[in-house]
Amino acid sequence: MNARTVAIVIGEGFPALPLACVTEPLRVANRESARPLFDWRVLSVDGEAVRASNGRSVGVDGSLDDARASS
Repeated sequence: MNARTVAIVIGEGFPALPLACVTEPLRVANRESARPLFDWRVLSVDGEAVRASNGRSVGVDGSLDDARASS
């Protein structure tokens, strides 16, 4: 079984806590199953880092166009 890829799109001023609330269950599922069930990519519209509402800059894995091209 191949891992499912989840695309998470964030935008300028996004709240940081929900990002962790989405990715942590995926990470735990992978750990508990002892195999990769999920893979995830954090994306922004242009592929550039995005500033969260707490002021921290968050790097991303690519842009929306990158994700569209690879699907």
